Amino acid sequence: MSYHDRAGPDFSVIIVNYNGGSMLSECVRSVLVQEGRDFEVIVLDNGSSDGSCDAVRLMPGVKLIEEKKNLGFAGGNNVAIAYARGKYLLLLNNDATLDPGCLEHLAEGLDNHPEAGLLSPKILMMNNPSIINAVGAFWTSSTILYCYGYLKKEDKPEYNHTMTAFALGGPALCIREEVVDQLGLFDPDFWNFYEEIDLCHRLWISGYECRYYPTALVRHAKAVTASSLPLSLIRYHDCKNGLTSMLKNFEARTLLTVIPVHLTVLVLKSLVWLSGGDFDSFKAVYRAIAYNVIYLSRTIKKRRKVQAHRRLRDRDVFARVKKNPDLKHYMLLLSGGYDNVEHIQPPVGSTTG
Repeated sequence: MSYHDRAGPDFSVIIVNYNGGSMLSECVRSVLVQEGRDFEVIVLDNGSSDGSCDAVRLMPGVKLIEEKKNLGFAGGNNVAIAYARGKYLLLLNNDATLDPGCLEHLAEGLDNHPEAGLLSPKILMMNNPSIINAVGAFWTSSTILYCYGYLKKEDKPEYNHTMTAFALGGPALCIREEVVDQLGLFDPDFWNFYEEIDLCHRLWISGYECRYYPTALVRHAKAVTASSLPLSLIRYHDCKNGLTSMLKNFEARTLLTVIPVHLTVLVLKSLVWLSGGDFDSFKAVYRAIAYNVIYLSRTIKKRRKVQAHRRLRDRDVFARVKKNPDLKHYMLLLSGGYDNVEHIQPPVGSTTG
């Protein structure tokens, strides 16, 4: 059944949880107090063992779906949307909370920008809401995403107007249900990491915008769930999924340039990690490349489906959402001057812009 055939609320707020502790309850409560729009709350638990769902189970109006194994962020959301009836789907991390009026502002943004298939609020640091966690990421010639506004003061004018971005922050993504009907949600083979970037890329080439809308506010506690995972596992999935996404989404002529550059970046990353004594992360890069070679035929099948929806050429997308940072940005990345974990908060962080 298409979402269009379902009579339901304005929003379906979907929260995928894995050992979220007390943060899950805080997250759900921040949704339940929202006013001005009808909504439903769906929590999908990925086999948690910390009892984080015990309090949620007692909350009226919350639908709890309990899986026996960890489906990951991508798989969990893909399962949960089957239960959603809302006009808009808000995919919310279990370590994030909505400020009052957030749903109303998101609806306002989507109503005011019918060209936007996906909207993201301004995402602030939970422990210091005067600092930005995520605004949006731009594509660069280096293939390393440039995260605009990361760690900047939230009251700066440049971060307080709506804008388009190549990719929007994973802690809170609001997508129209008709876009999910048309394009699907996350690649089921991604599990975690880079899944939201892949989704945004698919939207852009299909003719939709991805837009940042700063009057809607969310606070994020910096990857509480992901921080429990081994760093080498995170880097493996990040590298694997990033390469797969590029192979699926770019035009053939673009791939001739992008793939050699991106492979060079991956090799440089592996050498930096090896020089720091992290042999597991070094190996993760080459496991990720090997995965893409082994499963290339499957990726090509996915590519055919993605390209069938193409409405914009790559050059037209780049004209909207490509921005190259200065050299200082890359020097800090190579030296470890940003967070150690890429794509969690935010995708390859930046302090420039």
